[in-house]
Amino acid sequence: MLTLAIETSAARYGIALGDAGVATFDSLRDLGEGAGRDLGDLLTQGLAAMERRVPDIGAIAVNIGPGSLGSLRDGVAFAHGLAYALGAPVFPFTSFELMGVAAGGSASRPALCTRRANEGLAYAGVFDGARVRIMRHGALAQIVAAVAGDGRAFVTAGSFRAELAALLPGAELIDSGVETPDAATMLAMGLAGRTPTDVLTSPVFPLYDGAAVFRD
Repeated sequence: MLTLAIETSAARYGIALGDAGVATFDSLRDLGEGAGRDLGDLLTQGLAAMERRVPDIGAIAVNIGPGSLGSLRDGVAFAHGLAYALGAPVFPFTSFELMGVAAGGSASRPALCTRRANEGLAYAGVFDGARVRIMRHGALAQIVAAVAGDGRAFVTAGSFRAELAALLPGAELIDSGVETPDAATMLAMGLAGRTPTDVLTSPVFPLYDGAAVFRD
């Protein structure tokens, strides 16, 4: 089964196509700076490179955020439209689990991930190797303290890695160098154990600052 992964939470859109968890085509890797932001064009180029066709796609993975809300809406809408046409399931991922996996987050050293938000605010989350255990939105210093809790050892990822040392004095921080999520990580993580959604009965929605998950 060919899986399409869609990443639109950052300034550079990306797609990945592959079977069995391996990205045979990765637009950011294979097309470079000239990849563009049109998801239809990226998909056309990826399928051509693999000598495959749109009907070969059996599942769609998409990052629902947090990130740039307007861009995320584009990605989710594209996933929904294609899923409807193909009768394919959609599998949602979050930015924090994608960055956490790429950063090497684990139970012993969770990944503390941050992303920029509007009006000078931020998103922060902690990925413990299995799940994102907490996410918050607000002023950077406040939400970093909230998600870090009593933790004193983290690998860091995202927009505010350089600021975290000052915000968490005494914490042992390792900078992963991971800035944003990428589509290939969705394929590497795989779909096993994840709950698919049906575009008609249970569509996915982008995460935004008012979502309950940032307050629970």
